[in-house]
Amino acid sequence: MKNKNNSGKKSGSRIRKLLLDIVIYTVGMFAYAGAVSVFTAPNNIAPGGVTGLATLIQYLFGINIGISILVLNIPIVIAGIALLGWRFAPRTAFCIVVSSTFIFLFETYLPNMTYTENPLLAAMFGGVFSGLGLALCFMRGATTGGTDIIARMVGKYKPHITQGKLILLADCVVILIAAAVYRSAEPAMYALVTIFISSVVIDAFLYGLDKGRMMMIVTDKPDEMCTAITKNFPRGATMINAEGAYSRQYRGIVICVARKSEYYKIRRTVSSTDRDAFIMVSEVTEVLGKGFKSI
Repeated sequence: MKNKNNSGKKSGSRIRKLLLDIVIYTVGMFAYAGAVSVFTAPNNIAPGGVTGLATLIQYLFGINIGISILVLNIPIVIAGIALLGWRFAPRTAFCIVVSSTFIFLFETYLPNMTYTENPLLAAMFGGVFSGLGLALCFMRGATTGGTDIIARMVGKYKPHITQGKLILLADCVVILIAAAVYRSAEPAMYALVTIFISSVVIDAFLYGLDKGRMMMIVTDKPDEMCTAITKNFPRGATMINAEGAYSRQYRGIVICVARKSEYYKIRRTVSSTDRDAFIMVSEVTEVLGKGFKSI
């Protein structure tokens, strides 16, 4: 009886998660469709990828962008299933169909809902809404197809090339084609603005805005260093015992994570505590835990 109850709870939890995924995917693709139909396409902005190609196809042949996105993605998804397996396909296919449908409905039944007064503002808001839509999609483990799948397939055989670089390369190719089709460099520059803002919005949603700096401080005075940091700042520190590879002498490594606004103050404290300290600094995209964002 207990096993049946546990099984029923797990099944109910999976159903609720699936329904939540569907709702979030739908909201995200609605925002993405709005970005394309209201802001980018009416201003001849082709922001890379399959959507950019579909925008160019509409400009040249008058075919609805939603239909082109759906048709262009079919062979890509089939190739992706053949090379990568079927696990990614259901969620990705759902997002492709929903986004294509929304774009089709926008352009068919709401053709007057377009903004063409200022192309730069259109590029900026197109980036915001497309970034929002894509982030909601990525957060729940799906993609919108197109260059994402192509990058995964190429990455399988060329693992030394990152997916980010492959997607950027594909976007740049589409942008150059757009500049040739429109016979102007301005649409290409607006497309770069859209892509940049979209990437910033995606990073903000996926990794948060609570970025920081991680400092690894190699010092002969680890105890004094930890005391100086914890006494003057609301930050903790971790001390690791180490041995110099050349001198074979004991040294301490103090690790501290701080907000960007605190970094320079802590660096001055480190310098005043041990002028011979060796500091390595790296950017942390997200910080979770006490003193930062809750886990």
